[in-house]
Amino acid sequence: MGPDVSHVSSVAGSAVALTLTALVLGAQAAGAATGTPPAAATAPQTADHTFWYVARAAGLAAYLVLFVNVCLGLAVHTRTLDRLLARWQSFDLHQFTAFLALVLLGLHLAGLLLDRFIGFTLPQLFIPFTSPYRPLQTALGIVALYMLVAITASFSVRRSIGVRAWRALHFTTYGAYFLALFHGLLAGTDASQFWAQALYETTGATVLLLTLWRFRTRGAVASAPHPRLASGAGRQ
Repeated sequence: MGPDVSHVSSVAGSAVALTLTALVLGAQAAGAATGTPPAAATAPQTADHTFWYVARAAGLAAYLVLFVNVCLGLAVHTRTLDRLLARWQSFDLHQFTAFLALVLLGLHLAGLLLDRFIGFTLPQLFIPFTSPYRPLQTALGIVALYMLVAITASFSVRRSIGVRAWRALHFTTYGAYFLALFHGLLAGTDASQFWAQALYETTGATVLLLTLWRFRTRGAVASAPHPRLASGAGRQ
């Protein structure tokens, strides 16, 4: 069956709104703080911090999108948002936010690579423990990136690998999320700010509570059909 117009417009509208919201929140959060690159203390006062701010804003936006992604995934299984969104809409947004998080992470990495104060090299951004800046804390983000790439790629091959394998791989989303959380708390230059601590603690607690709710209601929703099959809007 061809794509349903209302389905496409609904998901596209939600996707655009979510993208703009994440970028605005990330930019505002980065702009609200006074942090500068660690190496900037010895740099000329006229130095340009543009790429550093881009990296910070994109990193925060990527974290917020990943948070939304995890919450949507939990909502699909617990029917938490069924009164607000059809389950296929929650699933499609869950899939879209995974791709969006990767795009924002790419922007985050590009900003770090182009920023000249720390002087990251390409291998340092992709090989754990090679970073000159907080190598352990930075490694958490690198591992989370690889996990998110694998999880996002699994959407395209879920029929090939089977539902059980896909769901097992999907459980690693929790690991990717909490690695990203601790990466932000331990490596982020804004982590000492009150607003950043409140953001990380609030989102982390929300994911924990939703996870507990998921396992509490697991028996009640275990027999529920996949949202793609349950909706009449399945596409081939």
